[in-house]
Amino acid sequence: MQHKNSSHQTIGQNKHIGYVSLNTGNLDQAIWFYHSIVGFLIIKRYEKSAILGTFENHPLLILTEIAHATKREKNETGLDHFAILVPNRKELSRHFRVVVDNNYPISMIADHMVNESFYIHDPDGNLIEFTRDLTAEELIIHSPLHSTELANILFTLNGPLQTHTVSPYTRIGHVLLRVTDLMESEKFYTKSIGFEVSMRMQGAVFVAAGDYHHHLGFHVWETLKGKAPSKSTVGLRYFTIQVPVYESFSKIREAFREADSEIKIEGQKISVHDPSGNGILVTSKYGDTSEEAIELEAFFQKGNKS
Repeated sequence: MQHKNSSHQTIGQNKHIGYVSLNTGNLDQAIWFYHSIVGFLIIKRYEKSAILGTFENHPLLILTEIAHATKREKNETGLDHFAILVPNRKELSRHFRVVVDNNYPISMIADHMVNESFYIHDPDGNLIEFTRDLTAEELIIHSPLHSTELANILFTLNGPLQTHTVSPYTRIGHVLLRVTDLMESEKFYTKSIGFEVSMRMQGAVFVAAGDYHHHLGFHVWETLKGKAPSKSTVGLRYFTIQVPVYESFSKIREAFREADSEIKIEGQKISVHDPSGNGILVTSKYGDTSEEAIELEAFFQKGNKS
């Protein structure tokens, strides 16, 4: 259901999710997966971390190896999944063929009415969605496809593929989070960040900038009244929300300055945790190159030391 609220600032259609930063228990294994199966290029590699993304030096993922890493408990918050948004069905098919032709297990295939997706897990257990949005023309005449029909289409659009490099137009489309309280989370992401609610379902809320179906979702399906994971847990470290219009970013910055929350603000960078402990970096024109991502990573690390 659509929901509009004029009592807070909105952040407009040009705001989007930037890159995602993950903890991993095995950096080499994670790099293999995101490079060989997902198709990300390795932009920068360090001893205990790596930046991956497109061949245009556009970061989509930062991996950080954690010593003595632990798995997330069932009632702990964090990442449900993040979506790798590709530009068209042909590109989605290429990713699908790589996964199938490498005998990598697929968790789900789904037509969501506004997008087409399939899902796989990375070696740390994080759920990854490969998705493409339907065009405006397709939405008018679209009839939902059964998962088997969609799988057959994606399989036959391309021949066998053992490897594939992501399109330069690939982006992080959305992030779905596990939270402990829906009302608190909705207030945080609408009142402080400026998203608008685009849809609600039992136990979940989805929010967006502009008229997009959703840039962010959060649910309590397993984590109602749960807890945040420790810093040694594999999974989400933080994700970035990019707000390139300075006036919109300034409103968010002022909202956080007035809030009674533990935040770090420095120039055009805000490091904050939502009420459920999920890490976020809100940035203005940051994170589109590896150099900017390195700067943001250092900023987050400095503000989140034990």
